[in-house]
Amino acid sequence: MMGIFPDGNLQKLNALLANLQRSNILGAVEVLQCRIGLLQTSTLDHVEFQLQGLLVKMSELDTFRSALDEPSVTGESAVRETCQVEALRAVLERLEWVVQAVPGIVHRLVVQASEHDHALRFGQQLHGMEAAQQSRAGTLRDNVALLLEMEQSLKENVASVQTNFASLEARVTQLGQ
Repeated sequence: MMGIFPDGNLQKLNALLANLQRSNILGAVEVLQCRIGLLQTSTLDHVEFQLQGLLVKMSELDTFRSALDEPSVTGESAVRETCQVEALRAVLERLEWVVQAVPGIVHRLVVQASEHDHALRFGQQLHGMEAAQQSRAGTLRDNVALLLEMEQSLKENVASVQTNFASLEARVTQLGQ
């Protein structure tokens, strides 16, 4: 199982699942929906745009390095280009964590998308079960009301039959005398 989740992602998934167990399902679905929002095209386009910008900066850095290696670059232009190279190097060093973090982030987003889909299906099943339970509870209430009505009707019928038997016994007694 550890091979499936590199770089401690198993602990993060366990933390997410623990969070799901502590809160209600609808809250967990909300959390997962927020996290799945990171997979939206606009967010991914933004990350891709940042990476493209980084690629352009790296290309410029390569251009400056090749220009520095040429013997025609001297004096003031070399100093200016060296400053630009150093500025680009500083930018690249600041953005190094982005390059290292992107594969892990993408992996976590894919896992979260999968968990979101699973939670969504679970939520739909839960909603279906709640609807079925409410339907059965309504049917049960109707059946209880019908049972009470039938019980009352049966009591009335028994009383009527007893009255009829008493009347019949009285007639038989009168005829017998």
